[in-house]
Amino acid sequence: MTEESPSAWALLPLPGQSTAAAYLTGPLAKQYRLIVDILDDERHVSLTGVGFDELSVLIRRRLPDERTGELMAEFALEARMRQLVEWGTCESWQDHAETQQDFLRNRFRYQLTEAGSAFNAAVRRVEAELGPVDGCAARTRLADRASERDAGRDRRRRPRRGDAPATPSASWRTPRRPCR
Repeated sequence: MTEESPSAWALLPLPGQSTAAAYLTGPLAKQYRLIVDILDDERHVSLTGVGFDELSVLIRRRLPDERTGELMAEFALEARMRQLVEWGTCESWQDHAETQQDFLRNRFRYQLTEAGSAFNAAVRRVEAELGPVDGCAARTRLADRASERDAGRDRRRRPRRGDAPATPSASWRTPRRPCR
């Protein structure tokens, strides 16, 4: 089967691609993560989303002072916001124009979708537990944590009647249950 032809997989009622999480991968992930983190933080403060101009100011505040100009020059915020909306990570709408100046400026307001908010919360939880996630190092930390957790569980668990001994022996038998 070639890439172009429809796949039988497409017809199955299984979950597939979730584009709302696309901001987490790719070469611009740091920019997208910054935007999504800001929008997530601001949703606790504002019920009406974040305006484009306000978002630009909030981004500048989170960048290192000595490099803000350089970093903002390559940011292309309008393009990033269009992409986040297209992926379904954010939603946008325009404020009403009240003056002639309003018609000339970017009046879009943004907020995270439910999916965007859920993905961001999940990423924050993972990073809080494992630290910054970068592929191989994260898998190693996850495996280490699982081993530590399992070792702790084994130490805390008390043997119960009928449990198998820690080391199998020829004298060990499975306890019989009464027949009903």
